Amino acid sequence: MEFLYNILNLVRIKDWLKNIIIIIPLIFSGSLSNTEKYMNVLMTLIIFSLTSSIIYIINDIIDFEKDKVHTIKKIIKPLANGKLSIKLAKWLILILLLILIFFIFFYNRIILHISAYFLLNLMYNFFLKQIAILDIFIISFGYVIRVDSGSYAADVQSSYLMLLSIFSLSFFTLAIKRKTEFLYNFSSRKSLKAYNKSTLNFLIIISGIASFAFFAFYVFTKSEKLLVTLPLVFIALLRYGFISSTNLGEFPIDAFFKDKILLFFGIIFSFIIIYNFV
Repeated sequence: MEFLYNILNLVRIKDWLKNIIIIIPLIFSGSLSNTEKYMNVLMTLIIFSLTSSIIYIINDIIDFEKDKVHTIKKIIKPLANGKLSIKLAKWLILILLLILIFFIFFYNRIILHISAYFLLNLMYNFFLKQIAILDIFIISFGYVIRVDSGSYAADVQSSYLMLLSIFSLSFFTLAIKRKTEFLYNFSSRKSLKAYNKSTLNFLIIISGIASFAFFAFYVFTKSEKLLVTLPLVFIALLRYGFISSTNLGEFPIDAFFKDKILLFFGIIFSFIIIYNFV
């Protein structure tokens, strides 16, 4: 059982939740009642989740030495804490890659999206993550690729305002993550040497404002019924910024699910969105 737990931890199965944004275009296009599109979106989710896991394992192998001295990662990461070997991790990459190829063989509509995402993340893992600000930009753009692939899978046109909002929101959470690393685990990332607290605070504020502004513009153009979500989004952004002032900010998924207030706002927001588009 412990071995299985460590395997699931290595592939970061809980981070598959990040790929949920792929269904956003399906929801906001009012296509939830069109069950014919479900299979395409589901296949897209599976393909991106498998690809993400491969990227995560590659990243853990590359950062093995750094993770061993990281305050938290040396405890929770199965390679860094010695629960799993690098050799096993490489075999797991091969297995996941074969499964990924199998799914792509039957569903190749997003071959360009997944190829771009994979190559972008490989470049990030090997050298781009060492460049300050560009490291945040690259990961944020990865979320744009996810959402656009969701649009393509659902046969709907991507909204530029939605993509900009997603990009800005990702930039916001990642800037907070970098600030947390800067304050608590400075030696964990080479790019942190080029940052300072003032710059990170500036990036957090600007990206937070941009994310809310782009979402607000999108709501105004989409439906007046969604205006009620704006206070929820605004408060949620402030709340996330507040609770992430500790080292919890380094792990966005954990921060979201451990904070009852943030989780409550997320549930209410989701309910309002689904109710208005079903």
